[in-house]
Amino acid sequence: MTSEHALALQSPRGVFSTRIPSTVTFAIALLLFVLPFAEFKCKLPSENQDAIIKIDTGKFSVSNTGLGLAFGSDWKLNIPGGNPFQNERSDEWKQHAKSQKPNYYAIVALAMAVLGLGLSFIDAAPFAVITTVAGGIGAGSLIGLMLDLHKKSSDIISGLQNAGNSLDASYQVDLGLRFTPWFYIAIIAMLVAGVFSYKRILSAGR
Repeated sequence: MTSEHALALQSPRGVFSTRIPSTVTFAIALLLFVLPFAEFKCKLPSENQDAIIKIDTGKFSVSNTGLGLAFGSDWKLNIPGGNPFQNERSDEWKQHAKSQKPNYYAIVALAMAVLGLGLSFIDAAPFAVITTVAGGIGAGSLIGLMLDLHKKSSDIISGLQNAGNSLDASYQVDLGLRFTPWFYIAIIAMLVAGVFSYKRILSAGR
């Protein structure tokens, strides 16, 4: 049998066994880091009528992106649009907000997304092994980030409340940590990227 006949008998590689799916999903995971990952929703007392800024219950929040958590950026004050004091209050918030430290889980997850994306462009089985591991570690690190923020939420809330109280006595708020859909999509993207990379390994072994 000639080599041409042997190649003709081989089953063609499906698109999911190529580098394209893992490259795309790692890119999606990396891009999601610029979006809010976690936020603290604030519930203002309904009887409060003396606040300088009138804020609808459930809309006032502070948030942080994946990059912000990785590099230690301060939590961002989110005031409903259209408020004339929004920029002024946001600047005052930054002055009084407690400085945040980089989160190591977020750093590892970000590094795995960058590593996975970079190596996904190389169409070679050994690199597919690395990107498979990177996808798994990245997803695990994001889950670790979630657990770590829940563990540290009391300290974060204390700092946020001090910043709010320094602006106005009316900022007596109850804060609750929640994770955005972008955060959960990032976990899924990292897992899917790892699965696609694993398919490349299986395809190369045929």
